[in-house]
Order: sequence, then C-alpha cells, then structure tokens
Amino acid sequence: MEHWKTYPVYDNYEVSNLGNIRKIKKGSRPVTIYTEHNKNTGTKYYLISVQFKRDGKHRSSRKFLHKLVAETFLPNPDNKRSVHHKNRDTFDNRVENLEWCDRKNVFRVIAENKFQRISLESLNTEDEKWQIHPEFTDYAISNKGNIHNVTYDKRPIIRDEEYCRKKGVYKSVQVRKERKRYHKLVQRLVAETFIPNPDSKPTVNHIGSKYDNCTENLEWATYREQWDHEINLGKREGHGGKHTYLPDTEIEGEIWKPVFLFGDDSGYTVSDQGRIKNKKGNLMKGTRRGSCIVVSLYVDSKKRCRFVHSLVATAFILNPYNSAETRHKNGILNDNRAENLEWKIRKDLEDLEKNKNDLNL
Repeated sequence: MEHWKTYPVYDNYEVSNLGNIRKIKKGSRPVTIYTEHNKNTGTKYYLISVQFKRDGKHRSSRKFLHKLVAETFLPNPDNKRSVHHKNRDTFDNRVENLEWCDRKNVFRVIAENKFQRISLESLNTEDEKWQIHPEFTDYAISNKGNIHNVTYDKRPIIRDEEYCRKKGVYKSVQVRKERKRYHKLVQRLVAETFIPNPDSKPTVNHIGSKYDNCTENLEWATYREQWDHEINLGKREGHGGKHTYLPDTEIEGEIWKPVFLFGDDSGYTVSDQGRIKNKKGNLMKGTRRGSCIVVSLYVDSKKRCRFVHSLVATAFILNPYNSAETRHKNGILNDNRAENLEWKIRKDLEDLEKNKNDLNL
C-alpha cells in the first residue's frame, strides 16, 4: 500500500514509499519527472525540479527522486551523503530498495560483491559466447571481440573501425582494475580469454583484417612470426638485406622532383602523388610512425629519416613564412599528395595575412 509523507525540506511536496512525488498546494498536482544520465558510472536516475520560496523570491532546485525518498522515510544518523539502490535498478525508488551510503564506500560495496553481477548466461547467444577475462574480472569478453562490464552492466567504448582506419591504429578499450585505468588492445583481451598460449608468445597476430577481433582471426605469435606474416601480406620490407619495393606503376600527370638534403641533391626523387624513389629508381614503401609514413634516406653513408609529407611539401608547396610543420587538409595522415598538404602558419602571421587581405579589399 502506498503511504504519503510531507517532504521535510519543502513542505509543499509529498513523497510516497513507492517512490512517487506530488505537489500538494495546487490540488495534488503530479510533478514532472526527468531522466538524467550519469556519464561517470553509466547509470540513469530520475530527476525533478523542486519549486520553493526563499527570501520572498520564487526559486527552483534540481533533486534526485531517490534522495528525496530517502530523506523522507530513512533515518540518517551518521549524515551519509549518498543513496544507492540495493537491486541495482536505479529507477526502482521504493523505500525498501534504498539505503544511505558514504560516497567513498560505493566502490567498496561493489568490490565486496554486494551487487549482483550480470550472469554470462544472460549474455550468451548461439553465435556469441562470453567468458570472464582472467585478469580483469569485472569484464566479460566475447568470441566476436565485444566487451561487457558485468559489474555495472554496460559496455565500454571501443574505438570504431572508421576511426582506426583513419588513424592507422588497432581497436582499443579502457578497462579498470582495483580503481586503476588500463588502456588495452581488444585483440589481446580476446586472445588472453579464449586462445591458449602454451609457448608464452608475446604478441597477438591478425590472420586477416586487423580490425576483425574474432577468435578465428587471431593467433599468438612471436615478433618474427608477426613480421614474416606482414611481409607475406606485402605490408613490410623483407629481411637479410633483400628489400621489397612497391610496383612501379605509372600515374598520369605525375610530376617528379629531386630531394634536397642540406642544400645538396640526395639522389632520391619525390612526386606530387606522395611517392619516393631511391637512388636506383625503385619505389620505396616506407614505414609507419604513428599514422604518418617515414622513409630512410642514406646520404654520405648516414641514415636520415624523413616524413614523406614533409618531403612532398618542401618540393611542391611554397613556404613564404618558413613554417616547419605541414597539415593534411582531409585529416588522413597517410594521404601525402601535394594537393592534400599545406604549410602551417603561426597564429600571429595568419592574423597579419588576414589584415593585408582586408586592406587590399
């Protein structure tokens, strides 16, 4: 049975033991209830706007409904500040489902497993199977490369494939252990959960696409095995002094210019399409540094590493302000065509250039 009591702070409201609220000075009119999402914990709560009068002025304040119920029906001799839900349903604001708790002890309650964890049976389907990660026990990992937090019943944010392709990185996720954050690769979490590693190999290799983290696409590998696999796919240069080069295909309208280092012709050439040829005329593949491409140039028996976009910009784009940095117009850092590059201008010089254009107008 529902029992109503006057809210002790604002006497123009009544709160019930079932978690309802109403305004009593205007014909027991119901109060509009909103829903607020807590980004820190991933939970949602009912929220209301309380109207009251102070110092002769009408004022309003936002209050959580579960806290109003607790302040009305539950004694709080220790002056605890937080209220949590016993059954983890944040929309169930019945009195018997609420209790006062110190804010600093909320995580301790979770660690002592006073909250019922989500069962794996509720997550398993015919195609997707879930298991608890052996180290990060708050997280369940699926054979399809998905992750679920079984303590908070939510899925952490995994970098999407479009972002990873644009930046040239693997899918990753942030997980917690003993209140500490760890940044982990998704393929490693899946392999540690499902794939045995009797030889203690240090890396996880993608058999096919590096954005597909299903168990069928993953295997444990040594650094050499992973390197050889990338060579077979044409992603890296070979070992033992033998280098593999890109096929020398012609691009219509492509322009080539010499690469100058320290004022002298290095013997290398660069094109407006973002390609580099060595002294023998072979197309160089380069290596990735972050999301950019770097090539190694040998001048006077010394190795010089240079970004491809920097070589292209130096050869094809005017640099009146002697800027040291270039920018990719479309945001794709491995698209090194000259039409996609421009020199960065310092803020003070950029403002000066705008003033000149205004004067010319």
